[in-house]
Amino acid sequence: MLVAGLISCLFSIVHQWDVTYSLILLFFVLIIFYCIGKIAARIISKMQAENLEQRRQRELEEQEALQAKEALEAAQATDIEDGLSEEEE
Repeated sequence: MLVAGLISCLFSIVHQWDVTYSLILLFFVLIIFYCIGKIAARIISKMQAENLEQRRQRELEEQEALQAKEALEAAQATDIEDGLSEEEE
């Protein structure tokens, strides 16, 4: 935004425009770039929120898969122990 203001000021000086006209031009340039910056900030914020939600969802799925795997291993270990105890009897 500041670079755009600097460029518009330099452009006004080079073309030797009236100060009032230069200030009006500078005002509109700054307003336009302020709006562009706000729109870009909203887009970036929205994308970061979506990435965070996807990461949380992925971590939750990984955690559920790990718990399911551990439960399956525990069930298999129990079945093996039950098979060994039946053989001993």
